[in-house]
Amino acid sequence: MTNEQELAKIITYTREIESILKDKFNVQGKGLHTYLDKISFKIDEQLLKNLRYIATIRNKSMHESEFQVDNFIRYENVAQKSISKLKELKKSPINSNNINFKRNRGKRVSSRNNKHRTKRNSSDSIIVNLIKNIIYVIIFIFLFIIYNFIVPFIKNISIDTRLNDPIKVDVNEKYIVKENELFIEKEVKNVIYITSKPKSNFRCRGKIYCSQMSSCEEATFYINNCPNTKMDGDGDGIPCRRQWCN
Repeated sequence: MTNEQELAKIITYTREIESILKDKFNVQGKGLHTYLDKISFKIDEQLLKNLRYIATIRNKSMHESEFQVDNFIRYENVAQKSISKLKELKKSPINSNNINFKRNRGKRVSSRNNKHRTKRNSSDSIIVNLIKNIIYVIIFIFLFIIYNFIVPFIKNISIDTRLNDPIKVDVNEKYIVKENELFIEKEVKNVIYITSKPKSNFRCRGKIYCSQMSSCEEATFYINNCPNTKMDGDGDGIPCRRQWCN
């Protein structure tokens, strides 16, 4: 077979394939490679590979004057089998140009959405972490206030209430008075009344004589709370009758 005959068959096979592709897939363009670019996702990989081979042989035969097919019988078998498979394919009513456009546009949109989603997730995670940290700080401050202010305040209220209300205790029961500095015991028949000491700004500072006192209240505080005082000569519980408590 001469080169002219081979070239004629190559052109015939190529045109038939292009005609089938136009009919099946409604493709438009220049050359078989352009057609295949537009329908590559519609046909199987092996058929696409064979059609690429046929398109390459056609281009080289047309543009290279000394080109010859190494094995024309093999080329002819591939061309005939490819044409047969193309004829078996169902006709697609959708324009492949639109398909490729939609496909590429979908990829671009998907890529943009992924970027926006990533940014949104990153910003959401920052906001969530910020909210968590704020909640932790609020809880810490709340516990700090409770521990340092409210709990001591409640304890003081309970102590004050206990001191202001006399506690009646049966003598036959063994009752231990804690914090002796805060209580005075008075025995009356079979009952002990435990009451609070009056609040005072006085302190035991070694004073023992009436001349060292400044008021009856101070003298009374000293004989009741401080040792070795010499201000109640008759022992009736009233100090400094002449100077202060007359």
